[in-house]
Amino acid sequence: GLMSEFSFSKRLKLDVGMAFARQNISPTSEGGYLMANVPNSLDATNLKAASFTGNVINSSREVSFGQLEIPLNLKYKVFEKKESDLYLISGVSNMVYLNQQDVTTFSTANIATSNFANSNQMIETYTQTVEPDSQGNGVDTGRMLNFGVGFEQNLKNGTFLSIEPFYKIALGNQTFTNQQFSIGGINLRMNFQLKNKKNTDD
Repeated sequence: GLMSEFSFSKRLKLDVGMAFARQNISPTSEGGYLMANVPNSLDATNLKAASFTGNVINSSREVSFGQLEIPLNLKYKVFEKKESDLYLISGVSNMVYLNQQDVTTFSTANIATSNFANSNQMIETYTQTVEPDSQGNGVDTGRMLNFGVGFEQNLKNGTFLSIEPFYKIALGNQTFTNQQFSIGGINLRMNFQLKNKKNTDD
């Protein structure tokens, strides 16, 4: 992603920008194997799988999407040395979800009982893919609260290397399946300070 900084003072700055990530999450569904909070999910595949309700062996579910994040953070410098400094970050993120899919896979045991002596057991697998309808905009405004701390090292010629452990907390439902999830990790940033050079004639 790309970020820009706007200084209010020597210690306080505003961070804005844009970042993209690909996410795959495996939410737990309350119905054991049936999907929850998914619009228009009652299709032929789901109905067929439902006929084997008592014979489900296992199931898995994965929600995948592209996540375009537009953060708005305040950055406050709490400790400063000549070549490095330590700062805190807090703010909110606006999220745009792209290419969303909710895929559920069922494995069931189908027992044919034409006669008791020759019972045959067969494993059948069903996959259901659900996507948002065309009317959904996939935009969540300010749905994540950001916290972070950063260490910035001055390299040379206005270039800085920053290491930022962060944690993002959900403030409401996200994606078209109404999930709530948090994100944690470490950002590695290269900061370039752009300055206008002026030529003076003696």
